Amino acid sequence: VIGVSFVTPHLQGFFRGRTLQSEARQIISMMHNGQSRAVSGGVPMTLWFDIDQKKYGLEEEPGYSDKDPDAVEFPLNENLRIEIPEGDSSVTQPALSDINSAHAGLPKITFLPDGTIAETSPKTIRIVDSDGPVRSLTKSRDRNQYEITTSTQE
Repeated sequence: VIGVSFVTPHLQGFFRGRTLQSEARQIISMMHNGQSRAVSGGVPMTLWFDIDQKKYGLEEEPGYSDKDPDAVEFPLNENLRIEIPEGDSSVTQPALSDINSAHAGLPKITFLPDGTIAETSPKTIRIVDSDGPVRSLTKSRDRNQYEITTSTQE
């Protein structure tokens, strides 16, 4: 019992770190899926982030079909939050195509049919654990994908 009382706090930190990394990998996986669907279907795909409701999802950009049958939505772990750095142009002005979207005005990444990422997409998305660790999803140098980077909260 004494041994467990010493080990338990360390294990909690270990599992929370795994949750943060797992969430970052899931979002990266959704980015790859969105890019693939955009290229194969010839339709822009949107990966949206609802920061207040703590969820995110992937769907066809509104206006190309009435409803995307393959749209997905995931809740964010209760100990995590998503942040888009202030001053990022993607969250200041919603696109005209957002008017009829259920996710209008939310930050989003748009994957275009030519395999690129729209310029209006955020450069960095931060996933922050309530205990302080951060994973950033940042556009690569060639701006065709996102990469996971590790940083500490400032």
